[in-house]
Parts: sequence; structure tokens; C-alpha cells
Amino acid sequence: MITAELTIIPIGTNETSLSEYIAAAVKALNNTGIKYELTGMGTIIETEDLDKIFIALKAAHEAVFNTGVERVATSINR
Repeated sequence: MITAELTIIPIGTNETSLSEYIAAAVKALNNTGIKYELTGMGTIIETEDLDKIFIALKAAHEAVFNTGVERVATSINR
């Protein structure tokens, strides 16, 4: 089993709430079919296929950009 912890931080938003951006990333993860768990500091994703990890990471990262944010910091751990 491959696990990774994903943290995505939108930079330069005009509001303190990040729920819109988190919702976009979660929706993107849902569309990949990958297993994930939201935590207070990030999202843990797991699968048997390394390629699926990278596809999910890219989808979540790009989903936050698609909300109109100009900069997104993405951290991957594990």
C-alpha cells in the first residue's frame, strides 16, 4: 500500500476562509476514485498504484488553481 500526505495551500486569497479551495480539491480527489482521509493539517491518500497517487495529486492541485487562485503551494510527505 502506498500512502502520501497532501497539503495544498492557496496563496494570495482575499479571504480568511479556505473552505472553497478545500472543497475543490476534495471534489477532484473524489473524481479520481482514490481512497483518502481528511485531517486537520492535510489529506492522507492511499492506493496500490504509484501512478494513481500522482494523478490524484495533480488533480487536486489543479482544482485549486481552477478556483482563480494565482499561486498554490503543494506539499507531499511520507
